[in-house]
Amino acid sequence: MNHLALIEKTQTLIAAGDIVGAESALVELADTEGDSALMVVLDLLPPKDILAVIREYDNSKESVINLLVTPAQFMRGGD
Repeated sequence: MNHLALIEKTQTLIAAGDIVGAESALVELADTEGDSALMVVLDLLPPKDILAVIREYDNSKESVINLLVTPAQFMRGGD
């Protein structure tokens, strides 16, 4: 999948309030292309969008997004 197209799709879903759909799109990328492809996309997504996905989920549940977001990416989300 084209990473730029996925970023646009993810941002559109988040803007529309479909956080679950946005996370599903990101998880699908990890499932089909691997964690390294997801890391590339997470590096390109605005931090506020990454945080929107993280905040949607209960911290007691593991999510591929929560597992792969670096502390630096998380900290940039407050900007």
